[in-house]
Amino acid sequence: MLPLHEPLDPSSTEIRLLTLQPGEAAGPLCCELRKFSLKLRPQYDALSYTWDDTINKKVSIVNGRTVLVTTNLEAALRRLRY
Repeated sequence: MLPLHEPLDPSSTEIRLLTLQPGEAAGPLCCELRKFSLKLRPQYDALSYTWDDTINKKVSIVNGRTVLVTTNLEAALRRLRY
């Protein structure tokens, strides 16, 4: 199985950014995780959150794959997407 994301180059200034896809309020939460060079000065918004219940998880789709995330992260991403 292919990895969920590309590895970062340790000799470079790279970060991973999650792009939220638009969707209906109750529809699936779909995202794309890609790496970017900080030298290109990508535009992004940062989200800070606290991990919550590690038992109750919600489904998200990242790079076409099902990923389980904490309930508070899923709720935050739903509020942020268009």
